[in-house]
Amino acid sequence: MTFDPELDLKTKFYVLHLDAKMKVSRMAKILKMSERTLRDWIEKTKENKDIRIIEGGRGSKSPITKSLEEKIVRRVRDDPQKASTRSLGDRYGVSKDQVHSILKKRSFEYKSTEITQELTLKEKNDRIEFCEEMLDHDGEDLDQIFLVMKWV
Repeated sequence: MTFDPELDLKTKFYVLHLDAKMKVSRMAKILKMSERTLRDWIEKTKENKDIRIIEGGRGSKSPITKSLEEKIVRRVRDDPQKASTRSLGDRYGVSKDQVHSILKKRSFEYKSTEITQELTLKEKNDRIEFCEEMLDHDGEDLDQIFLVMKWV
């Protein structure tokens, strides 16, 4: 079967599928296309969609510039607990995979935290009491603590 060279692939598909009622495997050979694409077109045709009309996609993501890359890295360094690849991608208009590539290139690693020692109720209360004491004295004793720790 020969076609007018001026006809586009989708019109040729319509002729073979709707008029000639040809099978997918034979259409794929004639049109030199994948069977998967032709099956997709058949499904769209069954849904009364015109495959010649190109549907709008999600749009392309913006390219990654050096300044954008630096912003992403800075955000991760400032607050790593809140810097997921998905949230960073949404924030800067790039895909999460692009964010992941940037972080991987910069040698960032994903690690989960694990509790090595659980504080007892007394230890928690002692810490709260210490913090309240520091707040009451405007942190005056804090300098002494660091001096002692420095020399130990």
